[in-house]
Amino acid sequence: MLVSALEELGNKEQWISGDIFQLEWIFSSESICQCLGSVSLKKWLTAEENVSEDDCKEIIRAIMSQNASCLNTVLDLLEKGCERTVSGILQIFLEMGQKEEAPWELVENKCRQSLKMMFIGNMARLADHNVIALLSMISLSRQKRVSYNEDVKLVFHVVKYLCSISITEAGVGAACAFLTGSLIQSSAIQDSTVASVLMSHDGFIPCLEENLFNKDAEISSCAITMATLIFGCQDEIYEGKRINFKIGDILAILHSHQHVKVLAVLKLLKEIFLSKHDVGKFVVLKQDASGHPLELDSKEYRIVYMCLQQLAVKDTLNMQENAVSCMLSLLTMLEKKDKQLAEHLLRQPWNQLLVSDLISCAGGGTIPDHVLHFCFFMAERNLLLAIVKERHLEAICKQFLVIKQDELTPDDTVVKLMTKVFSYDIELIKRDEIEAKLKSLN
Repeated sequence: MLVSALEELGNKEQWISGDIFQLEWIFSSESICQCLGSVSLKKWLTAEENVSEDDCKEIIRAIMSQNASCLNTVLDLLEKGCERTVSGILQIFLEMGQKEEAPWELVENKCRQSLKMMFIGNMARLADHNVIALLSMISLSRQKRVSYNEDVKLVFHVVKYLCSISITEAGVGAACAFLTGSLIQSSAIQDSTVASVLMSHDGFIPCLEENLFNKDAEISSCAITMATLIFGCQDEIYEGKRINFKIGDILAILHSHQHVKVLAVLKLLKEIFLSKHDVGKFVVLKQDASGHPLELDSKEYRIVYMCLQQLAVKDTLNMQENAVSCMLSLLTMLEKKDKQLAEHLLRQPWNQLLVSDLISCAGGGTIPDHVLHFCFFMAERNLLLAIVKERHLEAICKQFLVIKQDELTPDDTVVKLMTKVFSYDIELIKRDEIEAKLKSLN
């Protein structure tokens, strides 16, 4: 009888107060929740009195974490709620994400289902803030769990949404983040299905090119990452289409302070340098007036290498690792294409300063693996003694001796490097200990 009476209420919202006990009572019963759940949450998320906005979100988060009915009602509001309501819900989940509290699999599946139903309906009637919210929730849930169960139909709908004329900048950001996540998941299991779906849409490449250098760093990095991932599986999906970059724009990003864009470009360049394909098959860095792809010239390669050297001494370890990895990929490629230029870059005095700075940055602690890898790369070309100072070589030897025997394998970079160093006719600290340790590993 109570539920029947509640259903007959004309303006249900006027019966909702800012009382936490009332909110808990509403979600204590499935039938009452169906009648008043959505109305109560909308009022709580848009209330400007009785309770502060932060307290309101905390109260809803606490109830939702223990009440499935409340969680489902909140997720339904992502699809149907007003912009302010949706914004409040996203903030709640962002805070839950920091504490790893949400049932992310359920959240992702529910959002996928809602999003698909919205796309299947009339696209012209889609509320942009609801689409963006659902896409954002899926991207957030992907950060919290690993899933390779990609919904190809949903990918098709999202790329269609991305390429639509009426899409907003916020919509572009949410769609790019979603599609990038889809590509990352499919690439992890060497599945090119998502890439094929993207490339099959005629508007995708123009849309991607338009956003490669978007002023929004997140959108730009997503677009560059998508280009990188598609390039990586081009053997399976190549359709004669190309993504056109400009080397000037690439260099501008490398010189910028936009961390996420720089990292995205470093990964793209590494993929290009490691590729077995000829220039211009899918990603073009330079072209002539007629649009035909061109190889970078020696001057341009030198400029790229100098940019990478500068990035390799940045203060973040992630940047250093990616810059050094990209440098080695470039040098490896040039050894096949232009040995004279590769030799010139390998013998640059800057390389000695680079290794000196990187080892000094360790401050007597553990020398990072990317530094050891760079040293080993040089050692294989008999250039190690030209770029590593005696005190730094001593630091590498000490690090090798400190590492426990059972923590090393013959394939470890430090072991391969020390094997090479030991073959040199030079003074080494604790040479007998180094020799014994190397023998036990080999």
